[in-house]
Amino acid sequence: MDAFEDMKAVMNALNDRRGALTEQIQEFESLQGEIQELMGRANHDPDAREKLNKLNQMFPEGMSSPQKEIMKKVTQIEDGFKALQQGFMALGETEASKPDDQPTVRKVKGMKKYM
Repeated sequence: MDAFEDMKAVMNALNDRRGALTEQIQEFESLQGEIQELMGRANHDPDAREKLNKLNQMFPEGMSSPQKEIMKKVTQIEDGFKALQQGFMALGETEASKPDDQPTVRKVKGMKKYM
């Protein structure tokens, strides 16, 4: 397997992970919608009020702070995926445009820690 094939394999793995993350984000947003619905029904629905009470017991500080932190991390991860994808594409274009007799010189940048 050559460097280009390795790069394609890494891109495929990253795209798979991006897809899984997208599904988890959609599920998270769905749960947020359900919580909003419960809040709207809580005044007249004892079942909704009970579910919100249980949620408040699980998160006594509230959901706002953890929600903001999760969304901040998601944004950082998405930005990281985009940067990696652009870097791989640029590297692929560089590899494709070089003559075969020239050695490949790669510059390695440090990666930021996102979590």
